[in-house]
Amino acid sequence: MIYLTKKIITRTVIRTIFYQTLIIFTCLSIGFIFNAEYIGNRSPIIYRSIDHTFFPKYYNEEVENILLNVGRSRLASYLEFDEFEIISEKIESQKYYMAMYEYKDGIYDFNTKINWQPWELNFPKPN
Repeated sequence: MIYLTKKIITRTVIRTIFYQTLIIFTCLSIGFIFNAEYIGNRSPIIYRSIDHTFFPKYYNEEVENILLNVGRSRLASYLEFDEFEIISEKIESQKYYMAMYEYKDGIYDFNTKINWQPWELNFPKPN
């Protein structure tokens, strides 16, 4: 015959609570790891970081056209969308937009930096 004492009952209750808590914590952790993009306000950062790490973006003609368009829009906003004509433009070192433009009574230079690369590319690659 089994006698249930306070000690056995207390030990059983504490074990039950501990293992249920452990299982819930483990399930929540696994759920967060596999669905991090849906949870919290940092989810876009986590998603983009994983995307940039495993699918890196490289400088090519498409990126250059995007950078030229961004540079043109910055120049246009700088001049408040007045009449101007771009004489020459180029992308230097994959991040600097340089343009010569004619505006009203003279020819001027315009330079701006465009950060298109993800922050993960700023760290050195291991050998």
